[in-house]
Amino acid sequence: MKNIEIEFKFLVNPLFFKNHIKNKIIPIKITQAYIHGCKGYHTRVRLESLKNREKGTITTKTGSKPSRIEFEQVLDTEMVKTIIAHSTEVLVKERYLYIEGNFQWYIDFYPDFNYIVAEIELPSLDSPFPRPQWLGKDVTLDKKYSNQELAKRKKRSRK
Repeated sequence: MKNIEIEFKFLVNPLFFKNHIKNKIIPIKITQAYIHGCKGYHTRVRLESLKNREKGTITTKTGSKPSRIEFEQVLDTEMVKTIIAHSTEVLVKERYLYIEGNFQWYIDFYPDFNYIVAEIELPSLDSPFPRPQWLGKDVTLDKKYSNQELAKRKKRSRK
């Protein structure tokens, strides 16, 4: 399905994460791998695991942040596991869904990097949204915090 993704990403105060998120919300374990080959497009497969349930997807994104075109399709979980097993750029994170007011935040913890980021998806670029006190620096445009860049760094650290 084609969709416009408008997303902003922020660092998260580690004390807020420890005291209000880490042991109070059950995380979704996400493992994702990147597939290369189409210039200007970023493609990944993702396996989401929560308790005994798994979901596989393949997603292709193009454009520049914070607004990108996204194509996403459900994919057989065994196929996703096979692709991940044979990939060199794999990223693991824990995702916590956190509601504050009328907004849903995706709070991701990257255990291999000890990073905590919060993402919010909006209906338009000019949609107002609150900036809770637990939010840190806006890293939306900082490639250091992009999932694909983290997967590349993880690949380099495995060599």
